[in-house]
Amino acid sequence: MSGGKSTKLISWGHSAKIVVVMFLAVIGLIALILGAIMVVNIGVGHAVILVDPVSKSISDPVIGSSFLLRAPWARAVDIYYATDSFSATIPCFSSDQLEMRIEVLVRWSLDSAKIKALFSNYPNLNYKEKAVQSILEEPIRLITKNYTALETIEFREVVKNQIELAVRQEIENEPSLAGSLMHFELDLKNIGYPSKYTSAI
Repeated sequence: MSGGKSTKLISWGHSAKIVVVMFLAVIGLIALILGAIMVVNIGVGHAVILVDPVSKSISDPVIGSSFLLRAPWARAVDIYYATDSFSATIPCFSSDQLEMRIEVLVRWSLDSAKIKALFSNYPNLNYKEKAVQSILEEPIRLITKNYTALETIEFREVVKNQIELAVRQEIENEPSLAGSLMHFELDLKNIGYPSKYTSAI
């Protein structure tokens, strides 16, 4: 009898060890998964903002290259703040009512100190389409209508400089952008004219 009890005790002890080992393995796996989820790797030229739906708070940006720990329920928003660009083709008219298409490329970088304000205004980070696009359109249309089509060719550099100055002022004065765009440059890539007009020239 004592031998049977001893065998049962050994068997129960062995089962208990297996259960403990399995429990620790599951805990370790959960900790590993949570650790992987909560560690955010921030690349060079990027900043990360944490959006916490529980406390309804937005953190200050953390600049890469670095790591960031976040709560499992918080959302990490990656924002590229180094040199960025946006291209657009703006339909407009000359003073002699010729329709033109101005193709521009604009470049800028984001002021890391103002990224949080920009994100608060554009939580989907669609400020290019919402703000930059519309800011480009109005000054370009206002300036080109001061020149005839031929003058836009003859004084192309003057037209370009006026557009760049006007767009930069609008960018700086747009409250929703919070002064976050810096090192702003505009490249007038092309002035497109109707094919009949270019063939006539």
